[in-house]
Amino acid sequence: MSLLSSSNAYNVPWVEKYRPIKVADIVVNEDAMICSMVEPTVQQVEKLREMIPLYEFVKEGINIKDIQWAQH
Repeated sequence: MSLLSSSNAYNVPWVEKYRPIKVADIVVNEDAMICSMVEPTVQQVEKLREMIPLYEFVKEGINIKDIQWAQH
């Protein structure tokens, strides 16, 4: 008898209700997961680079240890 039979479905803890039955059930599509995270990551990095242009400072030879940063 399955854990999710109609008479027992509401008495099963959440963890048991969604527990994988086969190993194949826990394998994720890594390519799709990676691709779905690339664009948000790139957007966040671009946002950070706009906020703090440290890379440009380093390219121009500015010593970032000598900069007096203002707090916001």
